[in-house]
Amino acid sequence: MPYDLTFDKRSATLLAACGALIAILLVAAGFLIGSRHTTPPPATPALNPKPPASSPTPATPKEATPAPPLKPPTEAQFTLQFGAFQDQPNAQAKVKQLKEKGVTATIFPTHDIAGRTFYAVRSGSYPNASSAATAARDLQRTTQEQIIVRPSQHF
Repeated sequence: MPYDLTFDKRSATLLAACGALIAILLVAAGFLIGSRHTTPPPATPALNPKPPASSPTPATPKEATPAPPLKPPTEAQFTLQFGAFQDQPNAQAKVKQLKEKGVTATIFPTHDIAGRTFYAVRSGSYPNASSAATAARDLQRTTQEQIIVRPSQHF
């Protein structure tokens, strides 16, 4: 029994339309999945994982000298952010909501380049991104909250 394997103009058009539809659906699915799941930043090793123990020195008055350049923090480099709000009452409401779920959170006020004030709701302090990401996954399961791993000193 012979099969007709001819490829006419109608078949080519139908094949092209189906291919375009599949491509559009794949792009849309990738966009939707990507917008719902955030990837934590790559883990960065601490510069000084174990700072040397030093005894405190008594403060003595000195002449004003310029401050040395800031060194990257060696501890508590990452925190979990539950939201950022332009209105402080909204941030306070989020803190209260998290407290009801057993999460202790604080408000981190900051300003953007335009001078607007934002109130970030944050919880915890972690030495590296991977431990913060693990804690975020665990909290997301128990609280059903969206959580972002953020550097502690940055908005």
